[in-house]
Amino acid sequence: MATQDLNVYVFTSNDYLHILRPFSFLLNKFWSPEQQVKIVGFQTPDFDLPENYEFISIGEQRGLKYWTDDHIDFFKNIEDEYFVHMLENEFFLKPLDMSIYNDLVSRLTPQIGRVDLTPGPSQRSNNLVENRGEYDIIELTQDASYRLALRFNIWNKDYLMKYLVRGEDCWEYEVKGIERSKNDGYQIMATDRQYVMHIMDGVAMTGGKRPNILDLRARLHPERSSFQLPLDEGTIEEMLDCNIIAPKGQYYEVVL
Repeated sequence: MATQDLNVYVFTSNDYLHILRPFSFLLNKFWSPEQQVKIVGFQTPDFDLPENYEFISIGEQRGLKYWTDDHIDFFKNIEDEYFVHMLENEFFLKPLDMSIYNDLVSRLTPQIGRVDLTPGPSQRSNNLVENRGEYDIIELTQDASYRLALRFNIWNKDYLMKYLVRGEDCWEYEVKGIERSKNDGYQIMATDRQYVMHIMDGVAMTGGKRPNILDLRARLHPERSSFQLPLDEGTIEEMLDCNIIAPKGQYYEVVL
């Protein structure tokens, strides 16, 4: 399978639309401004997205308890067999490793439920599939935790749909999915030693309906960043110069 055959879907909500500004900047910088990205949300942003982005509205936002419903209703109507799924609060920290990405895409089969593109699975129970020199292909064991996880993944559509249960929010989907997906026979693939991408949850959870505190130096929640890495200072300066972010104490905020 060619990498260009995989659609990239980024899910967002009305309260996080503004986070698409730093998210899209970092994806285009560390992946490619040629990579086509489909944003799936509700209310149309009141600012321009980069040219390689398409916004798809799926109607009125109904609330977190409809997170799985929204996913079911969207994905049941697409033809993709496999696709990349992202959330808008997960920021790229380093350039995407296209060599490893292409290798993983070439291995996709119906028996692979999910390919995790982050370092996460290397910290969980796994087995070595193949040594590729600078990196290893690994597979989560059948009883590993977080066989279902929402950070950057390539999904087998049928596998994602298999565990989506209406009436659950994203946290329930992951937590309950830990038990649902154990010993299901599907392969959950990833890499070790080298990875497709390093990411951080760039939004500091400070309460309120429209969070706008960015923890780009991984100070508040370093555990939410790959190997507790911060975003590099040069990239932060670029975002400041482009008027995407502004300083807010020891953190940053999105310029609205």
